[in-house]
Amino acid sequence: IFNYKHLGEDIGSREARRASRDLRNLIKDTLDNPTPDSPVYTFIPALQKPSLSDQEFNDLLDDAEEIQESFSAHLSNAEAAAKDSNHIDAAREFQTALEFNPDHDYLTQQYALHTYKSEHPSKLLALSDASAIIARLSPETSNDPETLGIAGAIYKNMWKATQDLGALDRAITFYERGFELRRDYYNGENAALCIEARSQLQDDKDEAQFDRMTASKIRSSVSSMLLDVIDSPDFDQRSDQKWIFATLANCLFAAGKIQQADEFEEKFLERSTAQWEHETFESNKTALLEFHNNNIS
Repeated sequence: IFNYKHLGEDIGSREARRASRDLRNLIKDTLDNPTPDSPVYTFIPALQKPSLSDQEFNDLLDDAEEIQESFSAHLSNAEAAAKDSNHIDAAREFQTALEFNPDHDYLTQQYALHTYKSEHPSKLLALSDASAIIARLSPETSNDPETLGIAGAIYKNMWKATQDLGALDRAITFYERGFELRRDYYNGENAALCIEARSQLQDDKDEAQFDRMTASKIRSSVSSMLLDVIDSPDFDQRSDQKWIFATLANCLFAAGKIQQADEFEEKFLERSTAQWEHETFESNKTALLEFHNNNIS
């Protein structure tokens, strides 16, 4: 058993370096002093370990290295395409990488994400295809905030494209689950945005008011949580700093704290390099500002 320290959903860079070093040492010590560690040899001491000839071992090693090199090439291509906002190529490369490891959650999530963002061959078909892909991870029962966030985004965009209230309700279900179970800030921000959108469609004034209050409470909770994260001693090690700044900016825009929100937006833009990241941020910002401006007027 090898232990390492999590920082919420992230692993700090210092801890990652320490864990990598110690894990290399553990592997080296194991290879230098090979001893059977399976309990089967404890209970059946006469059992012989499986053996391969040198040629068989080398052939297997060559095959494994070839598969690993091919997988790594497709994964690298996928991540490069994603960084360039080339969603069609990214989806294709993640799909190919997934063929090497069909049960890999991250690859499935990224395949679904870039499929819906590609809008290929059309926006609705891309959303439908992405919905089928993320369904492999059972978002209805999943506790993974990334899975829930992508499922929520698919149905949020489906609602935008069709104005189907059922799609909006489903997006809210996934986003709220991700926030309530794991206090995930991305899911929290989007849950608030979708609940606020639903408030404008409610026939009952009390239901509309309840939705607005719920959205406000979620944003207040997210803002408080993220300000504490930023003040924590481990914040400089987090790899998700830009998304923390983006989420905090939008929550503060919604609260009318424009000057403070502008400061966090600038921090996000300083760290964000992909065009799709800017578009995602601007889409949420525009939606919430339109809602609040309409209510003020």
